Amino acid sequence: NLSTSSSSLSEGMGDIHSRSLSPWIWRMSTVPMQIPSTLWEAECSSVCGFPQKTGGHTQTGGGGYLGLNAVPISQQVLVLERRPGSRCFTTVLRHVIVGCTCVRAQATTT
Repeated sequence: NLSTSSSSLSEGMGDIHSRSLSPWIWRMSTVPMQIPSTLWEAECSSVCGFPQKTGGHTQTGGGGYLGLNAVPISQQVLVLERRPGSRCFTTVLRHVIVGCTCVRAQATTT
């Protein structure tokens, strides 16, 4: 079975997506004409800060650090894609966001 559940996705890393200083949530993307048909992608929080558990959910406390931005970390993933009307598959590289990190905000020059 090529499908992956959210819990087994992070099995080896624990809850790194919620413990990170730039937390993210996992979003499932399914493309029926592709192998694997389901890919999991990170969606970054808009703030960087210390994660705090409240009511069983993790939230970034304190509104984030001034001068830091959460940015995605992407990875190229090789998938097999079937064109409509064809029985053949071709290899395609897909950019997948695999996590997020905090970086200093880019300084603007005037």
